[in-house]
Amino acid sequence: DGFVVNDGGTMKTIPATDVSTYVGGFDVSSITGATALTSTPAGTDEFVLSDNGTLKRIDFSLMQNTPHWEVGLSADQSISNTTWTKLQFSVDRTNGSGTPDYWDTSNYKTENLTAGDYYVFLNISFEGHAGSSTAYISIKRYNSGGTEQQAVARAVDEWRKQGHHHGGILNVASGDYITYEVWHNQGGSLGHLYEANDGSVTYGGGFKIA
Repeated sequence: DGFVVNDGGTMKTIPATDVSTYVGGFDVSSITGATALTSTPAGTDEFVLSDNGTLKRIDFSLMQNTPHWEVGLSADQSISNTTWTKLQFSVDRTNGSGTPDYWDTSNYKTENLTAGDYYVFLNISFEGHAGSSTAYISIKRYNSGGTEQQAVARAVDEWRKQGHHHGGILNVASGDYITYEVWHNQGGSLGHLYEANDGSVTYGGGFKIA
């Protein structure tokens, strides 16, 4: 068996047995960085890929679902009647941050998000019973000027302790931020969000998907 090769513009046929000699030989030891990586790469570790035929480097962080975050309550929170109320998530549960951070625990909103599509979610439960009142849970996107631009919302009923999970996709521009908010018309302040200290039943999060 043989191979046809282009040798400086001249086509030549060589035996298969001569290929390794012809190209100088090739095995794993020829590869720069042949040592196996046995742990998850750091965000700044790089991969080499072909971008339409041009070799380029890319950080591992750009191949992950980053930015991503998950946050919960640090105390019970009461929700006023007929008022959209921002959930005061101040426990950073699984923020993929380091630097930069993606959740503002003082103003209860995301920060430092890069432009793209995000899957966002909210799980909520109350200690008090809402009865026959109407309630809405919403995940809202605001622009850098604080104007609400888009929201994914859901009406809920019989919403005591068992929890309600809600999610959707938001398109985020640079400078936008996301909040989690609740509204109801039960007639007075509604119970408390369940539960204090770790927000294990009421929590929100999200991650970039594209």
